[in-house]
Amino acid sequence: MTWFGYIVLPETPFPPLLPHPLSWRDPRP
Repeated sequence: MTWFGYIVLPETPFPPLLPHPLSWRDPRP
């Protein structure tokens, strides 16, 4: 399952809109 491509592309320019595991590990501005 891909949430705005977070799982596929962890370096996506989109802000962490959902509490995603990658967003916890890779905090982006």
